Amino acid sequence: MQIDRENGVIIYPCQWSYRVIGRDREAVRAAAESVLAGREFLLYYSKASTGGKFHSWHIDLVVVDETERNHLFGQLKGHPAVIMVI
Repeated sequence: MQIDRENGVIIYPCQWSYRVIGRDREAVRAAAESVLAGREFLLYYSKASTGGKFHSWHIDLVVVDETERNHLFGQLKGHPAVIMVI
């Protein structure tokens, strides 16, 4: 991610990362793949919570602007298999 530190502005297009968390490891993976279908992205499993109740995945991709970044965030967050997006 490129940031104009002087003005506190993200410079687009840029590499962006999301962390997607849910209860079912494979359902969260499938949700991410469904939302991002047709795009280039890197999806990799991050970890499970201590008790194994939650699973997180990292998504890395290029976003062209703030609108696209926020749209993808909303699509991921709104998926029933996803509990949280960071």
